[in-house]
Amino acid sequence: MKQFLFLLLLSINTYAQKHDIKTDTVYYDRNWKETTIKDSFFFFRPPIKKLPDGKLGVEDYYMATGKPQMKIIYESSDFKYGYATYYYENGNKSREGDLKNNTETGSWIYYHENGNKSSEGSFVNGKEDGEWKFYYDDGSIEWVEHFKKGEFHGEVLQYYRNGQLKQKEVYKHGEKESGEYYPAVEEDTTHTQDTHKP
Repeated sequence: MKQFLFLLLLSINTYAQKHDIKTDTVYYDRNWKETTIKDSFFFFRPPIKKLPDGKLGVEDYYMATGKPQMKIIYESSDFKYGYATYYYENGNKSREGDLKNNTETGSWIYYHENGNKSSEGSFVNGKEDGEWKFYYDDGSIEWVEHFKKGEFHGEVLQYYRNGQLKQKEVYKHGEKESGEYYPAVEEDTTHTQDTHKP
């Protein structure tokens, strides 16, 4: 049994060294800098797991709660393609989607801390592309935006919390071509900031 365990640990260590995978738990401070100073530990990453289907699992955790901060399942040891899920400290998801070379690609969904969806859309080479929808924390639609290569391209619509259209702008390659504002029919006390991009 001891010989089997030794061989198993040796093979994991050899695989990890060959593919530059750490076999010890790594600790990070709140700025994601690797640290060995115990008082600075904010996140930690256990050794990378090789899953039964040959994929690799990378997980980070919040030090204070032990809850996951991030989980990525990579297709293979080249770490090119994966599916990532990030979490708030309360355990709810903050965002999830596909990665290519550790850059967002394809469909992504973002969440408010209360668990409701905050936005959804697609990335191409790490830049927003196509239609993106943004939601108030109660789940009602706040923005519908259209992108091309990370720039506004097409309609950008903002809605009051009651669903009424608040403003409509049209862009071409990031340049605003027109815009209209619609006053609220009912009182709407929602305060929105202009920082609504993901």
